[in-house]
Amino acid sequence: MVAAPKHRKALVGMLLADSRLAETQLRYADARGRRTRVPRDWRLCRLCMNDVGDTLHALFVCSASRDLTALRDALWRKCAEEKTGGGLQRLPSRECFHRMLLDIPLVPVLAKFAYDVLAVFEKVNMFVASEAYWHGQDPRGETRPDALDAML
Repeated sequence: MVAAPKHRKALVGMLLADSRLAETQLRYADARGRRTRVPRDWRLCRLCMNDVGDTLHALFVCSASRDLTALRDALWRKCAEEKTGGGLQRLPSRECFHRMLLDIPLVPVLAKFAYDVLAVFEKVNMFVASEAYWHGQDPRGETRPDALDAML
């Protein structure tokens, strides 16, 4: 179905939650103990920082990168060329993804798209929120001087 191994690996990685996206990478604590497990709500997209950086967001929602939106526009054009691919763009992300996976001619197109999307994301460092963010605190700590400091 997907002849290119890199494309197949990218698509399977996204399906099995084994990609370089924040939702997957921040699910577990760092093996060296440098980072704790990040709550899902704080595994933000490294491009837009508005939503959880998961597969569906990366493939169909995020619009913070021109490269990403150009790739998505090309995907929709290729889908429109296929008999069964028209109208996918109007579907909710999850349903669109499922329909593309079930449409044999579209699977290689989706796999190449997944590979290209991951390449865009890997150009930008992942955002890792500090624990202070999770609890609604200022991550820089207390910046106001104490009363005792003011007296000295």
